[in-house]
Amino acid sequence: CWPSPASDRLNVSLPVTMTSEVVRFRVSDGRGSVVLSGTAAAEHMFTLDITTLAAGTYALHVDQGAQHGRLTFLVR
Repeated sequence: CWPSPASDRLNVSLPVTMTSEVVRFRVSDGRGSVVLSGTAAAEHMFTLDITTLAAGTYALHVDQGAQHGRLTFLVR
């Protein structure tokens, strides 16, 4: 994902194995609380609007069927 640190949007690149259907995502803060969630079309990339997130470290979880991914990013 890029940019990191980010301030208004986060671009997420998906592996080729996750590009055939809709993916579910959730963003959790440092305490593990889910602060953003939804679905996105599983193309090669999608963009998240993160303007509502306070500065800090977050984890992005992406799920599609039995496949799961996790990335960490910073918001400034």
